[in-house]
Amino acid sequence: MKIFTPTPIAALKETFSVSKSQLKNQTSNWHYHDQLELIYIKEHTGTRFIGDSVQRFVPGDLILIGAGLPHMWLNDSTLETQMPFLSNVISVHFEKTCFGDNFFKLPEMGAIHKLLSDANRVFTSVAKTAISIAHYMEEITNMNNFDKTLMLLKILKAISEEPLKTYLASYEFTSTYYEKFSTKLNKVYKLVMENFRSELTLEHAADEVDMHPSSFSRYFKKTTRRTFTAFVNEIRIRYACKLLVCDAEKSISQIAREAGYENLSTFQQAV
Repeated sequence: MKIFTPTPIAALKETFSVSKSQLKNQTSNWHYHDQLELIYIKEHTGTRFIGDSVQRFVPGDLILIGAGLPHMWLNDSTLETQMPFLSNVISVHFEKTCFGDNFFKLPEMGAIHKLLSDANRVFTSVAKTAISIAHYMEEITNMNNFDKTLMLLKILKAISEEPLKTYLASYEFTSTYYEKFSTKLNKVYKLVMENFRSELTLEHAADEVDMHPSSFSRYFKKTTRRTFTAFVNEIRIRYACKLLVCDAEKSISQIAREAGYENLSTFQQAV
């Protein structure tokens, strides 16, 4: 497995970047960006993994992901078929200092400054504001540089004033992730997020970071305040819950297997 490193954004010739893109099946692996990322989902559905959050994504979703916060996307078509299926998205990548070190610290920018400071956990969707912002996201892709700058500020202002913002990644995850950031821990997170639907043992994780299983077990529990098995189960159960809610036609046994459990019995024990 490749070392967990930030996914680079194309070299910026502008203060921030705006792009339209398509997510194809499993091309979105566990990764992070050095910039903040604002994403608008135009079409298709699936599951998003942001930190330790496992949630559905649907058309109209608007998500603000903090710099350095790991995430990945899994289209529904990936689960049901192996046929390529594209999700159309509009994304904006920018740094907190894109307009200067102190711009967002100005008194007039107080609400936006707080939003960006909380962005390692913030997500907003559904509500009249989200509909307006979706329209702004469409417009910004066709604007010149000056108008794009004004529109980005307009978008951030609208999000900062939205009362229905919802936090995604848990405080426990973000505090551990940012305060105890290490290549070793990120290798483990990457291993789990990309392989939790298949057999995954403590020995697999220990081998990934070249540690003895017992030493790794102590390290992981001390660092994350939970056992490795408990962490894997948390991700699997959250994923299974999303499948139960969104795919009523599947049996519990089938969902258990898709979530990484060998059979219904092991799933019930974990729950």
